[in-house]
Formats: sequence, structure tokens, C-alpha cells
Amino acid sequence: LLITMATREEEIKRSQVFAVWCQKSCNFVLRERSLNCEQENEVFFSVNLEDLLGLRVLEKPAQGRPQVCQAEICTFMLSKKKVKKIKTKLIQFSEGGSYDENNETAQNWREAIRLQCQKNDHKMFVRPDSDNSIVSPTQPRFLVILNPFSGTKKSVEKYRKYVEPMFEMAGITVVREIITERRNHAKEEIQSFDLSQITGIVTGGGDGIIFEVVNGLMSRQDYATAIKTPIGAIPTGSGNGLVASLMYELGEELSVTNAAFQIIRGGIQTIDLATVHTTTETVYMFLMVAWGLVADVDIESEVFRRLGGQIRDTLGALKCIAQKKLYHGRLSYLPIEEDEP
Repeated sequence: LLITMATREEEIKRSQVFAVWCQKSCNFVLRERSLNCEQENEVFFSVNLEDLLGLRVLEKPAQGRPQVCQAEICTFMLSKKKVKKIKTKLIQFSEGGSYDENNETAQNWREAIRLQCQKNDHKMFVRPDSDNSIVSPTQPRFLVILNPFSGTKKSVEKYRKYVEPMFEMAGITVVREIITERRNHAKEEIQSFDLSQITGIVTGGGDGIIFEVVNGLMSRQDYATAIKTPIGAIPTGSGNGLVASLMYELGEELSVTNAAFQIIRGGIQTIDLATVHTTTETVYMFLMVAWGLVADVDIESEVFRRLGGQIRDTLGALKCIAQKKLYHGRLSYLPIEEDEP
């Protein structure tokens, strides 16, 4: 079955490598939807590109063979327990006459795999405009912004443990890492950051940190260009509405590693922004605007933040209902004319 599938796919790239895990010299073949290790008519290793993190090129040559460059095929696949886990397979490039030549070959392979993977339209990055371009010819360079106070206050810990290693495996460069210290810190940083250094922004937290990033982009002098910067989100907050919606659309479970994997894939989903004008400011939102009881629940539940999203919201709602507050407001609207469809 694997051989039949492979022959029907267009071949993108081919090289000779040594598969260390099974001690075989083989053809390393990149096709439209798969990456294979083949020997004549036998395909003894094949991975769907939808399950591929990337090719990690190791810094040190093979032991005792200084001219050989080593690399790991990094996958993110379901285990026997039906949980997605990172797995690696070691290969060696040795066709060149020196380590530098073999390293260059491995680096070219890493980039070819990344670009081919990006052609799968996984929509984890969000961009609030109508530009649907998803494939960038440049190496991913991210600005990472982490909110250490979000959710159960483990954003930094989860990023270090799960996301950072995945980014490293995929060959992603983190240009700068910001750990926020106060409210609107992310917004302030985004207002002055040189966006030409990066290809995307990755947040670690809940919907609040994304809200700050969006409003930071929209408050810049070059907002029309700045807002086209893709924003990826790692769900470590008490409320992760945007990421949950995106993961649901992909048919994936909401988790830190699943979100990180989809960001690595590099697809972009465009979203709409709404503008909210108050007597003192103009803000931009992407999920909802609330007034009255719903807004108070969000504010009053802050003291329960450390308990997590569902418990926090439930306790906040009970507290507000017990207070029996009344809300007075006026709703204005434009009526539909009788001759309108």
C-alpha cells in the first residue's frame, strides 16, 4: 500500500542517506504528501506530512565520522494510547566530501520539507484581514509573548516544557521573548516593536493577551500594514475561546502541543475585527463584547483566576447573581424598512 501511494505522488526531492535506527542506506524521498525512506521497491519508513514537525539538523557530526552530518526526522503522531507524541528517527547525510557540504544538504532538506508542509492549509495563525496567502519563502522568525499571570500561572513553564522544544525541532527562530509584567505590557511592546524582524507573533496565555497584541498593532502609525502580521496562540489561559474555535475547526483537541504543532505548520486563518467606541477610547475585539451581568462575571471572577477557567467563571457568576445588581441601559437600532429584502 505504501509503495502504491508513493508512486502516485509527485516527487519533490531525493537524496541518499543512512537510516541509523535500522542500519540501512536508502533513498530519502520527499513527495507531495509524504516523506519516505526507500530501498529499491521497498518503502520501510513513511510519514504523512500532516504528522511531520520537521527535520532537525544536529550541530555535531557523527561520532568517529567528522564529515557526516546528522539530522532527526521529527514527527507528532498518535501513540498506541491515542495521544499525540513527538517521535524522532536519526538519519545521516554523507554524500558530500566534507561536513560543511553535508550540512548544507541537510539544511536544504529542512527548508524543502518546511515549505512543502506549509502547503497544507492548517489554519492556526490568525490574521485580521482578507489576505489568504499562507506560504512564506522565508525562515519562520517569531516574537513570543508570554503572560505568566494567565490561567493557573503556568504559561512560561508550559512554553519551556512543550512549545520551545517543538519550535527548535522545526527550525524556528525566536527573535525575542517577552514575559509580561503588568496589564497592557504586551500592547506597549507591540506599539514600538520592529515588525520587519519577524514573520509572526506567538502568544502564550488566554484571549486577553491576544486582545492586547491586536490593539497594540492597531494603535501603531503603520497599523494598516502591522495588522497583517500573523498571530499564533498557545492556550494557557483561563479563557481560550479563539484557539478553541480554531482547533475545533481542524478537528483537533484543545491542547498546548496541538496548538504549537499547528502554528509550526504555518497556515493562516483570516478573522474579522469589531470596533468598540466608548467615551474615552476605541478598542478592537475579535470574540465578543459584553455589558451588564456577563461583563461583571468576567471582572468579578478575576480573584478566582488561579482555579482555572470553568471554576472561575462559575464562582464569579454565583457571586454576581447573589449581589442582585440591576443594569440600566438603552439599545438603539435601525429598523428594517418594509421594502428591504
